Order: sequence, then structure tokens, then C-alpha cells
Amino acid sequence: MSGEWQMTCWYLIVLIPVAQLAKMGSLWRAGVRRPFAMVGCSFFWAPWLSLPSWEKRTRLEAGQSKHRLLLVSCGQLAAITAVYVFFIPMIRAFPLWLQSYLAIVPFWLLLEALGGLCRLLWLPSGRLVPTINNRPWQAKHLADFWGRRWNRLIGDWLHQVVFMPLRRQPNTAMFATFLVSGIIHELLVSLPFMLVYGKSIWGLMTGYFLIQYLAIRIERWLQLSAFGKRMLLWIAVLLPVPLVLNCGTLHIFHLGG
Repeated sequence: MSGEWQMTCWYLIVLIPVAQLAKMGSLWRAGVRRPFAMVGCSFFWAPWLSLPSWEKRTRLEAGQSKHRLLLVSCGQLAAITAVYVFFIPMIRAFPLWLQSYLAIVPFWLLLEALGGLCRLLWLPSGRLVPTINNRPWQAKHLADFWGRRWNRLIGDWLHQVVFMPLRRQPNTAMFATFLVSGIIHELLVSLPFMLVYGKSIWGLMTGYFLIQYLAIRIERWLQLSAFGKRMLLWIAVLLPVPLVLNCGTLHIFHLGG
């Protein structure tokens, strides 16, 4: 088995217990003391970590077209398939830092495709599950991007379990949220990389998310205009991308490296 597939396997091996512990933390914060009796087993094998996020499922109304959802999901899957077949082999010859930047759109497409697949799988239940991303390109500032639009699987959990208990001290709550996010990503990426390749990339993920915290503090300190906030948003999110789309992430998702 190649190193990339070993990384993917280790990622899944680490992901499963981390996800289950996260779900238990969400249930504890929600006051659920008998989880299987009160929420059933479906929550534990669904990809959503936060109970409030899972409860955002909406009933599929008669006017909502299943065919449209199917077409959108098929389009997303076709797009990411084309990326893996034609684009990813081309960028593997580039330096690692450049591969990270070139993998931004493929990584976003991959998340969108996974979100569309999840929605398809839950259609037989008559419910529409929440999307993973919420139009991140429409974000108006950093807090909007990280708090409402990007990767709600972990974002909603961080808000419920980390941010809300500390909300009376907003700066501490925000710092703790980004720090915990970094630690979780380290476990999912840096640990498998060390196990497979015997090399350390510890700290890259945490560094990326602490940069986001500092950027939000800078944004508020400078009292930027709406345009300035959007400029800082994309500079802060995209410029340090090699820290988060590092060799470990690229190997796990077969995006280069």
C-alpha cells in the first residue's frame, strides 16, 4: 500500500474515535444524559459532530425537487472526479508550497462533493441534512467565514462545545476555539503523517488557526471598512494555506505532496 493510502487509512482510524468523543461532548453540553434513548443511533454514524447541527435537518417538502438535488450532487461528483483525473497529476511536479495553493479549489470541491453525497444518502429519510459549507465566497469578514460558512461539521461543534461555555470572555473563547480546532487537525493530519513517514509536521495546523485568531483581533483593532474586512479575510485565509494544506493533508486526500 502506498504512503498516501496509508495516510488515508490512518486518518480514518483516528477520525472515528475523535468524532465519537466529539459527539459525546456535544450531547453532554446539550444536557443529553441517555444518548441512545434520546437521539437514537443515527446521530452516531452521521458525519455531523454537533447535536444542534444535526437537528437542523429539514423535512423534504413536496415542492422541493429531488431531481435537482441529484443533478447538483452528480455535477459536484463529476467535477471532483475530473480534478483528480486531469488536474492533480499535473500539479504533482510543482514545489510543495505551490501545490498547496493549487489544491485550494480542489479541496473546496471535494468538501462540496462530500456534502452533496451526504445529502443524497439521507434523502430516503425524507429529510434534508445541512450542507457542509454555506457559500463561503459570500463571507463578509473572518468571523462570518469561520463562524457561519466554512466546514460546519466541525464549526458548529466548536461553537457549541468550546465557544459558548466561555462566551462571557469573548477573546478567550475565540482563542480557545481556534486552538482546539488546531489540535483536532493536528491529531487528524500530523499524527498519521508521523506514523506513516516518521517525520514531524506538528504545529503547522495549529499555527494556521492561531493566525486566523490574530487576524480577527487585528480586524477589530483597525476598525476596517467592509472592503478592508473582505481583503483581510482572503489574505488571512489564503496566504498561509501551505500550513493547513501541508504535505500531510495533500497525502490524505490525494491532492499532491
